[in-house]
Amino acid sequence: MRGGAWRHKVDVSATFKNEDLSFEKRRDGVVLRLRSSQAAIDGTNGEELIMLLEDLAETTDTVEFDSVWDDIYNLADSGKWLWIDTI
Repeated sequence: MRGGAWRHKVDVSATFKNEDLSFEKRRDGVVLRLRSSQAAIDGTNGEELIMLLEDLAETTDTVEFDSVWDDIYNLADSGKWLWIDTI
């Protein structure tokens, strides 16, 4: 099951895959959704997530975005802390 047994779950799929939006609007939508999630205020990794989201918000292209996104995914995977649905 997708997302089962994870501490937090955040669905960013509506924005993440929306090709009708500009890069900036998709990026900002993903950042907003994750910043407003329970995971962002979680004492476990929330502070680190917020720092990475600040970096993500400053990306100017998909190469930079993907680099920071990889760091966010690695953090999220640690101990099944955060499931990020992008599909």
